[in-house]
Amino acid sequence: MLNIIVVICLIILFIAFIRMRYWNMSAVASDFEKNNVIVYGKKGKGKDLLFAAVIAKRNKEHFSNIQYNEKTDVKGIGYLSVYPNTYENFIADRIYVIPKNISEGKDYYLSDGGVYLPSQYDSLLSKKYPSLPIFYALSRHLGNMNVHVNVQNLNRLWIKLREQADTYIRVGGKVSLPGYILLRTRTYENYDDAVKELKPVKKLIKGETLKTVESTRGEIVNRWLLIPKRWLKYDSRYFHRVIYGVAVPGKRKRSRFKAS
Repeated sequence: MLNIIVVICLIILFIAFIRMRYWNMSAVASDFEKNNVIVYGKKGKGKDLLFAAVIAKRNKEHFSNIQYNEKTDVKGIGYLSVYPNTYENFIADRIYVIPKNISEGKDYYLSDGGVYLPSQYDSLLSKKYPSLPIFYALSRHLGNMNVHVNVQNLNRLWIKLREQADTYIRVGGKVSLPGYILLRTRTYENYDDAVKELKPVKKLIKGETLKTVESTRGEIVNRWLLIPKRWLKYDSRYFHRVIYGVAVPGKRKRSRFKAS
């Protein structure tokens, strides 16, 4: 009897491993493949961790404001521009033809979007980056690419971006395991659901069983992701070097990449 229980437990663990390591990770990577994604969550909950995992899973060249792995091409957000075109040009149907300065099929990942594009500076950002929201909306047309941002608080990101995203993923914490990190996520289809941090709704179906159903606005999905630690090549304290000019004292260097 004990042997049977052990076998059953091992089978359950194996299925859970396959689901979290492959099925769930593939589903999240697919969201990044198809959509502009905003990842949000409190400090240390796993925002850059999720970016790094998705980047490793997709295994494609990409752009970012920080170095995630050897396929990262570091570029500032000024790269995301169709200037001098603005909304006024589109409304008046007087669009300037400009040289193409982007690469086809290479997504852009912006870390700490609340620092670069804070919502409280909406007026200033509209003057400084008037064409960035246009690029964000037309990224698929312009370069067959997507633009992804992570931020601590969803409401702290520039409104002209956050309300145009296709998918919102909230990270809810992580657990370190031998060789892996277990990351908790919740994916939202709708912005209002994401802001309210709604949970998937469960209700009785035909009075028999509890099943997850869609919210009143969009789909909400909880997932656990099992992420190999070998995928994580970025510097989790990147901005320490950027601001102070030196690495964190006494910190074991995880990545061979240098901050730029």
